[in-house]
Amino acid sequence: MYEPTTNEHADLARLKARLEVLLEATHAALWEWNVSTGEVVLDEAWARMLGYTLDELHPATMETWKRLVHPEDLEAASRRLEEHLRGTIPCYSVETRLRHKSGAWVWVEDYGRVAARGPGGEPLLMYGAHLDLTEAKLAEERIREVSVHDHLTGLLNRRHLFEELGMLVDKCRRGKGAIAVAVLDLDHFKEVNDRHGHLAGDEVLREVARTLKENIRPYDLAGRYGGEEFVVICQDTDRRAARKILGRSLRALRWRRWRFPSGEAAVTFTCGIAESEEWERQDITPEGIIARADSRMYAGKAAGRNRIVTGLEEVEGEGPEQPGGSVAVEPRP
Repeated sequence: MYEPTTNEHADLARLKARLEVLLEATHAALWEWNVSTGEVVLDEAWARMLGYTLDELHPATMETWKRLVHPEDLEAASRRLEEHLRGTIPCYSVETRLRHKSGAWVWVEDYGRVAARGPGGEPLLMYGAHLDLTEAKLAEERIREVSVHDHLTGLLNRRHLFEELGMLVDKCRRGKGAIAVAVLDLDHFKEVNDRHGHLAGDEVLREVARTLKENIRPYDLAGRYGGEEFVVICQDTDRRAARKILGRSLRALRWRRWRFPSGEAAVTFTCGIAESEEWERQDITPEGIIARADSRMYAGKAAGRNRIVTGLEEVEGEGPEQPGGSVAVEPRP
């Protein structure tokens, strides 16, 4: 019987110590899968990562893992696993979400490799590890949130708004949808800042943003265009329907009053709307649809503010949203 030498014992001890430090530093959770029997061996770290004890997960099998994997991730993870078991890829590696005992989802990076195969190349034993990615994913989400949203209003920022608009315009050019774009500007907003201060103005902007979000549909997009200007993109919608959607926000703001130490404030907005169907499919551009909506918004400003202009008022016989002033009339394009 072979007995390791003193030096070999020392080498094994050092290797074991290094491995323990590595596992502790990376918070890696280990698993072992007997492919032929289906039995899965988990360590304490694996169970603890998901809020369980080992006893609560015993006896563990592949069905235990499948039960915990997020349904949206299971197909891709299973496919990668099968590819490695067949020898198509050298190792198994995938990011998945596993359900924590609390019901929350834990992001993990799952690694594994077949350690033993039978005479015909069939997998017999596989070892692997989980690394907890939850904190990293949350950090990524926070960075993304900052990169795509306006810090004051929480709406999409100008850059991301135009990215989304560009993708939607591309779909329209391929004949796979229609959009209506509204450009709106708050009426006399400078007076709010001048009389009540910029902090009061910020509060008004946040409330306007909240009102827009509450009154558009879940799949519509709202963003801050700049200053007191906003853009709303209504998907699969024409100008008439978009006018009704924006009208809900306009009516809500007409009744809204802000009370500051310096007095009371009220705002309305003037809005111009353009739709993709006004162009030949190949001629639609983000810049063109924004420019036409912007032009109609300024026409509404010239006609007295506090209104929505679509370019169809002459045809539809629509007047302003409330008495006073004549609506801007624009011939049908």
